[in-house]
Amino acid sequence: MDRLLRAIPLMLTALVGADGPTRAADETFIIVIRTGADQTLAQMSEVVDATLRKLGNGDILKVVKKAPDVQALTPAEYGAYARIENPRAIAPKMTAVKKDRYEFVQVDGAVPTWQLQLKGSPIPTLNEMTVTFAGAKNAAETLKPGKGDDPLRAVLPGTYLLRLADRTKTPTGFTMKTQDVGGGAVADTVGEWPTGDNFYLIRLEGFTAALRQQFEETIKSPKIPNALETFAVKKGVTLAIAEGNATDDEQVALRLDKNRLYLSVPRLRQKEALRAWVLFPLPSADAAKAAVAEFKGLTGRQVGDKIRNAKPLMATDPVVLMAGEKGVPPRWIELPWVPDGLLVDDPRLPLARNAYGRVVRLIASDAEKATPAELRKLATALPALHAAVVYEFDDGTNRSAQSYKRQPTSPRQFVNEFDFPEWPQLVKPLLSLAPGR
Repeated sequence: MDRLLRAIPLMLTALVGADGPTRAADETFIIVIRTGADQTLAQMSEVVDATLRKLGNGDILKVVKKAPDVQALTPAEYGAYARIENPRAIAPKMTAVKKDRYEFVQVDGAVPTWQLQLKGSPIPTLNEMTVTFAGAKNAAETLKPGKGDDPLRAVLPGTYLLRLADRTKTPTGFTMKTQDVGGGAVADTVGEWPTGDNFYLIRLEGFTAALRQQFEETIKSPKIPNALETFAVKKGVTLAIAEGNATDDEQVALRLDKNRLYLSVPRLRQKEALRAWVLFPLPSADAAKAAVAEFKGLTGRQVGDKIRNAKPLMATDPVVLMAGEKGVPPRWIELPWVPDGLLVDDPRLPLARNAYGRVVRLIASDAEKATPAELRKLATALPALHAAVVYEFDDGTNRSAQSYKRQPTSPRQFVNEFDFPEWPQLVKPLLSLAPGR
């Protein structure tokens, strides 16, 4: 039986991307698509891959510069794109499941979020929730209600918000443990995950523009496996990604894998820099402000000289953070430009693309030598994480720090404060490591 699939795509073309002008015949081709509930992220990725392989006679790189990027969108995000094409477009309906003991409803927003409302008299409390995901490699996650930025948190008695920021995993169901207020037996409930249309963004970088019509025809043709049954691109819609006198307020989130901290800072919007320097780690906003103040009144060249006189860690030097008696001493660290997210010396460690970055080791270069006690000590010494950041122009003839504006109300200066608000959540597991683990 033929698969029924409803797809309502919106085509957007980015005329100028973050990497600079594309080749004359190429473009960044972005498709925002709405599909039926049965079209999963993995299936959508396979269909796009098969289409490009067909167009490239087996070689995707004949059609695009790199592998396609397929991401899940929330209904709210899709609605924002749809209103570009049609200002009166109605936002997609939020999915919901309503049962006798609970209601589980998707919340309108840019981050995948759901609201769980428990029912009963008195209203029970949630002890924990285990979420299952599609795909054998995606293990279930058990979450306990927390607060602040925790993925599961209580907002009212019996009402909880669940945020799943990892869009690469598709949730399929959940089990929750609830208990009456004041104690009593713990009840296990197998929950049903809300289902509805799915929404995806497909990004084809360096796409051969002459093949656009063939792409539209191939993705719904029997020439590829599991082709879309319907596919139609809205015509005459062009989105130009532009900037005008913007501030350099972007931020690249930290990532922590075992004892590897992936540290990146974004590119400057309007100026060029060969490298970035970070005074890192700084334990507070006050420490970052004090570091910035040390450079007040210096010229761009003098800033670079002052950093080099401080004996910084260069791009080829290993960076290992350890906590001493007086905390974690900050050092100026060189961050090289990493256009493709891969380090030259170790391509297994992915960093943010088109940013300045490197991998910082916690406690030891070898993850096996990073003991739980030392990791706990480091996490305790750094309850917050800040840095002072400098971008340096260097063409072999001239070398100078570049001035930039970090916030709309901040001055344009050579050294600016950065904070990493995700740090406390990243190191939270380190604080509870058991000895010998």
